[in-house]
Amino acid sequence: MRAGLSIIVLISGCLEGRVQLVGGVDNTEGRVEICINDQWGTVCDQMWDVADAAVVCRQLGLTYTRKCYVKAI
Repeated sequence: MRAGLSIIVLISGCLEGRVQLVGGVDNTEGRVEICINDQWGTVCDQMWDVADAAVVCRQLGLTYTRKCYVKAI
């Protein structure tokens, strides 16, 4: 290994503050989860609206938000 190189190994795929969608039919829908303290947790949907969904979509590299559901299972 050359001096100055670092190797980072990701075991859990959970990076602090990262968001993901889980349980949808594709990568554009699902329950929102966030990584905190090396664990994935579901985001509470109280006061959740399409503006919040748009932020998550941007974080995931999606270009727009069509719908936003609350109290999803």
